[in-house]
Amino acid sequence: MNDRGGARWRVDGAGVPEGGDFFFVSYSRTDDAYVARLIAFLGEQGVSAWHDREIPTGQRWQTVLRHCIEVCAGVVVVMSAAASASRWVAMEVSHAKLAGKPIFGLRLSEEPLPEVAGSLQIEDVRGQRMPSGPLLAYLRGSLTRRVPLRYAAGVVPDAAHCFQLRPVADRIDTELSGSGSVILMGGSARILSGLGGVGKTQLAAAVARRARNNAEVAILLWIIATSRTNVVAAYAAAGQRLAGADGDDVDAAAARFLEYLGNTRERWLIVLDDLGDPSALEGLWPPRTATGRVMVTTRRTDAALSTHGDVVPIDVFTPAEAHRFLVEKLAGHPSRGTDADVAGVAADLGYLPLALAQAAAYIVDLGITCEGYRRRFADRRRTMADLAPGSLPDDYRLPVAVSLSLSVDVADALRPVGVARPLLAALSVLDPNGLPVELLSTPAVLEHLAQHRSPAAPAAAAVDGDDARDALAALTRLSLAGAGAGRVTVHGLVQRSVRELTDAGTLADVIRADAQGLLDIWPEIERDPVLSQTLRDNTAALRRHGEDHLWQREAHPLLFRAGASLDTAGLAGAAVEYWGRLAARCTDLLGGDHPDTLTSRNDLANAYRSAGQLQRAIELSEQTLADRVRVLGNDHPDTLRSRNSLAMAYRSAGQLQRAIELCEQTLADRTRVLGEDDPYTLGSRNNLASVYMSAGRLQQAIALYEQTLADRMRILGEDHPNTLTSRNNLAIAYAATGRLDEAITLYEQTLADRTRILGEDHPNTLNSRNNLANAYAATGRLDEAITLHEQTVADMVRVLGSDHPVTLGSRNNLAYTYSSAGQPDRAVALHEAVLADRVRVLGPDHPAILYSRANLAGALASAGRTEQAIALYDATLADSMRLLGPGNVLTTTLASELAALRGPA
Repeated sequence: MNDRGGARWRVDGAGVPEGGDFFFVSYSRTDDAYVARLIAFLGEQGVSAWHDREIPTGQRWQTVLRHCIEVCAGVVVVMSAAASASRWVAMEVSHAKLAGKPIFGLRLSEEPLPEVAGSLQIEDVRGQRMPSGPLLAYLRGSLTRRVPLRYAAGVVPDAAHCFQLRPVADRIDTELSGSGSVILMGGSARILSGLGGVGKTQLAAAVARRARNNAEVAILLWIIATSRTNVVAAYAAAGQRLAGADGDDVDAAAARFLEYLGNTRERWLIVLDDLGDPSALEGLWPPRTATGRVMVTTRRTDAALSTHGDVVPIDVFTPAEAHRFLVEKLAGHPSRGTDADVAGVAADLGYLPLALAQAAAYIVDLGITCEGYRRRFADRRRTMADLAPGSLPDDYRLPVAVSLSLSVDVADALRPVGVARPLLAALSVLDPNGLPVELLSTPAVLEHLAQHRSPAAPAAAAVDGDDARDALAALTRLSLAGAGAGRVTVHGLVQRSVRELTDAGTLADVIRADAQGLLDIWPEIERDPVLSQTLRDNTAALRRHGEDHLWQREAHPLLFRAGASLDTAGLAGAAVEYWGRLAARCTDLLGGDHPDTLTSRNDLANAYRSAGQLQRAIELSEQTLADRVRVLGNDHPDTLRSRNSLAMAYRSAGQLQRAIELCEQTLADRTRVLGEDDPYTLGSRNNLASVYMSAGRLQQAIALYEQTLADRMRILGEDHPNTLTSRNNLAIAYAATGRLDEAITLYEQTLADRTRILGEDHPNTLNSRNNLANAYAATGRLDEAITLHEQTVADMVRVLGSDHPVTLGSRNNLAYTYSSAGQPDRAVALHEAVLADRVRVLGPDHPAILYSRANLAGALASAGRTEQAIALYDATLADSMRLLGPGNVLTTTLASELAALRGPA
């Protein structure tokens, strides 16, 4: 990396800037000499600037220059006669305006300034002068006002093709800013109210993109506000991350976040998109502060909205805006017709942006004139009215329904014939913000496409993945869907129109096909948290549009997979809420003794255990086990799973003797019922060994771990994830008994194998690196241990997030190693941070909190802060007695440490 005037740059042959603290210089190649001097001068004055030193091309504009404009702090335009004639300069200035960038003009020549100059701040530099001191100070100030984006959540939509800079957008910007920046001054919310498809979301997204790209906010939330649950969940997640909220109570965490917003001096922006019911936000409106902003998009016009902010009506395009939009969309189309024909199309479609986009795509695809489109539109409108008199919408949705019908006909007639229509139906019940493109090639979705293929299609023609992708391309071509970066999006109003035009039986088939498809693409090992969230969001969309179709004689397996995904992600509070609702739904629809009901209750008990609600976990596990014994019998595999869950709950609560007895019984029963080599039997043996470890019965644990490892290698193979887990567990046991050389050998082998098989970023790989670092520390290789721990913590934060329980555990281990290395101050500081985060994420009574407090007390003692250490040991010992009992290993260890500290006194 090189440093030029304070900005970070990536050397890729073109010197493209990597960071955003720079000004983009727009100029004509004719003025190269002046621009080279200008760049050097600005750098000397502490203003980082960048200009493109290559001859622009269309591809370079798309991949390099647009990106640089979007991330820069502002644009400096060198204005000359050549620049006025340059289409590249015009494109750069236009895109800078669209991105909301401050633009500064330097008048270099005597010629009259171009029209665009009227909206710029101009400084006279004729005679090849350099910018003045006041302008330099302003430019430097613009850079220092930029703030790092500390927290962002939600997906801000990209700008639509031919997005219009409408006067209402200027009004919003003016109201949101008093000094040329989007988010600087606080006040009431801006509530964009209007019909579906008029562009409310695009206007709000433009503001959010500008605030993000111009580094004007530290906190940015884009929330799909279709339900109170979505808003509360988003607030709660932010509250956990930013305000130390308890993740177990989402309502309290959400309230904590709102309180945080009211007190912070950081700049923030919250966008609540597509608010369906204003009453759902009762108690959830963000506070009015000097540094915060709120934007809401909604179709509602309730008078009560005005009590929360300024309602900005968003209407359809004006005739002039609609005309300009169509002209841009139809640019280069040789037979678009007269301006009167263009205006006629706009009027027929009610100037609705969404319908205009579909019409333009239709006209271009068929190569017809605007007049030809108008005839077809009028004919289809009459036909639809004749076929379904009184059932068509009589409001703004009619243009969308008619234009949609025309466009779907065209898409469906493209190869592969008859696939686009059922594909659009499949997309209409999923998350409009994005779904994985792989879903469209799953067997269930392909079977649906084949079964509902148009009668005009070849007889009995199967549908494969290529057909689905080609049909998606047809939908994209007709502006009915969007695709890119492995995701598919569909406008919510298009989805709604499709659902209204689809019969109930087909919709039921669609929901079940999509559910099976999501289940098929859900990875067994979840490596990508973004993909996991996308899959959970699409599952939630299916439930909104027809959850009843996912319940027949049993619950669809997808409902259980979504809950398991929350468990895997470490979202303990969300998992408790999800499993609680699913268990209640199972009870209502299937009855208390149905296998799915009992399974959901077992999963809820496991979620309680992960969230540290150990008493609730034990009570529910005991009840579920009793019910499974009664309904299924002692030897049913599900009964054995419940017994295993209860044993693990006993272990977490420190009731080790009960855990040992139950694990031994479960192992014996699984061996008898399932056989010695069954994977569940091997799992039971592993669990029993872990309980032996907790109870200090290390030799018995080692014997079981060695046997389990040998059997898993024989049955599953050396590379199976469970085999690697056994090797890791055996290494832990060796380390606990002082056999550190053997432990390190196993750790290094396991790390190499997990990296090869699972990848560097898999949670189990990261766990192996953490364990190896611990072993290095135990053998005195402290420098190696600290380096490996620090690298592992950084990777865990990147992959799992800073609040994931595994990340918190790794940070705890790093702090312990600092203490071992004679760095007590660093150890205390990190232990304090980990303790605070664990309390916030896991709750005050989670067992991990006790270990963090014990570790902090030890670090305080090592730092010579004996009185603080004794006080913390005292309080932790009392809580350990209360939560885990007097016979627990941690309780006895705490008592021993406390006695050692007090002994000399």
